[in-house]
Amino acid sequence: MKRLLLLACFIFVSAAPAASFLYEIKMSSTEEIKAMNDKALTDAYIEAKIEEKASREFVEAAGFNSAKDYGNRKKLLRYIFDLRREIGTRASINIDDIDKYLE
Repeated sequence: MKRLLLLACFIFVSAAPAASFLYEIKMSSTEEIKAMNDKALTDAYIEAKIEEKASREFVEAAGFNSAKDYGNRKKLLRYIFDLRREIGTRASINIDDIDKYLE
């Protein structure tokens, strides 16, 4: 019984730092997104998509399914939506290649 408890404590302590690095990108407000130039907007979108893909794969592999992970993932997806909405207003930016590459 002691070993089981000790093992559970070890897993919990070692898993917490692994999950803490998720979602470390700066998520700009809607106003900040609108003020971005095309390069900054494209870079922010690429960064957010990479974070989204990496976090999805990490969560699937490691099995993190807490309410905090869910809330952070929702925020990230909302941020990607806001970026895409602004990108849609600018004819000079094409993100189709980015999305295809990150599938």
